[in-house]
Amino acid sequence: MSKTSREQINKQEFMVMKELIINGKASVNGLANKFKFSRQKIWRMLKSLEKRKVIVGYHAVIDRKQLGLQKYTFLIKRSIGPTEKNNLDALLGSAIQKKADAMDIIIDTFSYVNGRYDFSFSIYAKDLIQAKKFSFALINIFNVIIEDITVLEELVPIIEDGILHPDRKSLTEFF
Repeated sequence: MSKTSREQINKQEFMVMKELIINGKASVNGLANKFKFSRQKIWRMLKSLEKRKVIVGYHAVIDRKQLGLQKYTFLIKRSIGPTEKNNLDALLGSAIQKKADAMDIIIDTFSYVNGRYDFSFSIYAKDLIQAKKFSFALINIFNVIIEDITVLEELVPIIEDGILHPDRKSLTEFF
C-alpha cells in the first residue's frame, strides 16, 4: 500500500478534528468505525495531534491557527414581521448545517438569545472572507427574517470550553 500524501493526511485529520469538536468524548473505536480507519491509525493520528499541540486539552480544545481556522461570532437580529413556517423549519432544520458543510465551516454554537440580538452563532472558518460569505449565505436563506448580522472576529481566546487557552497571555499586546 502506498504512503498517504500529506494533503490526504491533513484532510483525514481535519475530519477527525471536526468530529472531536462536535463530540469531544468520541472514542478511538468510535472514530475508527465512523471513518473506516483502523484503531491504530486513529490512535497514531491523535498522538501526533497532541504532540504537535493541535489538541491542547480534552474535550478537544484546538489550536485553530495550526488548522488554519479562526473563530467568528455572528449576532443576528431578526425582523419584526411574522416568520413563515418554511423559514422557521429551515432555521430549525438542517439547512444551516448543510450550508456550513458545503463551505467547510464548522458551527461551534447556534443559540437563540435574549437581548439586543435574537441569535448568536459561533463558527470556525479559514478567514474573515469565508465568514462573511457564510453570513451572506444566511441572509440568502433567511432573507425575510434577518434584519441585521454583525460579524465579530475572535482576537485572543482566554477560556475555551472551560480550559485556560495557552495563547491567552498574548492579550497583553492589546493594552
